[in-house]
Amino acid sequence: MDVRALIFDLGQVIVKFDLNDMRRAFVRSGGDRELLPSTANNGWPEVIDYERGLIETADFVRHVSSLIGRELTVEEFDAAWDPIFRLNEPIAKLIPRLKEKYPLVLLSNTNDSHWRCIRNGFTDTFSHFNPCLVSYELKRSKPDREVYLEAAKCTGHSPEHCLFVDDIEAYVEGARAAGLQAVQYVGAETDEFLESLL
Repeated sequence: MDVRALIFDLGQVIVKFDLNDMRRAFVRSGGDRELLPSTANNGWPEVIDYERGLIETADFVRHVSSLIGRELTVEEFDAAWDPIFRLNEPIAKLIPRLKEKYPLVLLSNTNDSHWRCIRNGFTDTFSHFNPCLVSYELKRSKPDREVYLEAAKCTGHSPEHCLFVDDIEAYVEGARAAGLQAVQYVGAETDEFLESLL
């Protein structure tokens, strides 16, 4: 395995969160949670559009407000994420060490509000990535072949020398189809593998 650059996913790899906490962020009771569509199997298409930058934050906040029956400000919407996101400490500790040996690029399907919260909350960790490629800015998302090739190009190395790490199997397969090396993040086993690259 000839690895010369690393490309990391964000959610559930560098930053952890609980989907149930995400759904509870804007509701006042457990029953209210059912007012929000499920994101499974693209059941909430507005979320996908928001991640692809097709919906602006203010418009998405209005959409969520209409679903839950109370008006949210963008500030309230942003602030709701603060207690939800937390660093995956084993990976966060590895990142500065990996940066000493490899170019690091971030490639994530995420939206404007989440990325602002995460980037501002964990500045030190994300300062090691150059660049941070996020779907709402790219206007396209994984597993689109072009996003992997763009990430590889940013490392300065050819795709076959880039290792992509993601928790979602379909996105790992997408990276391999684009010519990258790729591993699925599964926790301690993957942490040990990445440490072996040092």
